[in-house]
Amino acid sequence: MALDDAIDKARQERDRQDEQARLKKKWETEAQQRVRKLAIEAVAWLAVERRNDLDALGMRW
Repeated sequence: MALDDAIDKARQERDRQDEQARLKKKWETEAQQRVRKLAIEAVAWLAVERRNDLDALGMRW
């Protein structure tokens, strides 16, 4: 009985660690996607701002 309990406890701990690793990977992936999205938005914003600056100076591109 004690051996079965120890095996069960070890399996539960392994499952818990597996779940933590899965969640960590998921969060890291989501964070990378958010950073990528913010970078794209920043570049798009800068492009519009620079175009407006050029238009204000009477320059076209």
